[in-house]
Amino acid sequence: MKKENVKESGLTVIYLVIFVVIVAIIAIIQISKSAKHDSSIWQYTSDGIKKSGTTIKVGDYVSYNHQDNSTYENITSNKTENGNENQEFDSNSYYQGWRVLGVEKGDLVLISETVITPENAELYSLNGKDGFTNAESELNKICQMYGQAKYIKEARSVTVEDINNVTGYITDAEYGKNIKYSWDGTQYPKYEIEDGKSGNINKKYQLR
Repeated sequence: MKKENVKESGLTVIYLVIFVVIVAIIAIIQISKSAKHDSSIWQYTSDGIKKSGTTIKVGDYVSYNHQDNSTYENITSNKTENGNENQEFDSNSYYQGWRVLGVEKGDLVLISETVITPENAELYSLNGKDGFTNAESELNKICQMYGQAKYIKEARSVTVEDINNVTGYITDAEYGKNIKYSWDGTQYPKYEIEDGKSGNINKKYQLR
């Protein structure tokens, strides 16, 4: 990823061009509110010490077993999808644990304590147009493998919005406008600003 800052009329604009992206995968697990009565899940404090009761807080460890009731334990992100190479993931290789991230519509949201990595590399990587186009679906597909246990409503990759919700950061309040990036089939990624402006990011890393 290459980044260049350009200042015009007091406004700083950040231009992004994606060549190869190395991704640290963080999984999000959403557990149904019905699980709150299952004391076997809520038995660890933030120090990893067992406790009784169901009172928990952000940062607490929980005894979520992502292999419980699983129908598959391996998944492959194919080269044709990530633009780089076939990358294997094995749910048995992740054992670091899960922690409370927050609550969403009454359901508990967990986050993997550490990054989830492929078997044949230290980090997951995407490359070129295929990697850009399929990044979100591939990341979610990988994370869904960890969401097969009891009470699970959803498993996916962490997003910027998740972090913003936890920290209370509101992007619109600071910048006022959102920019959506996509790949429209041309050589360079496309941007769309909510005020109606759009175009492509050219090889000089400028919006045109």
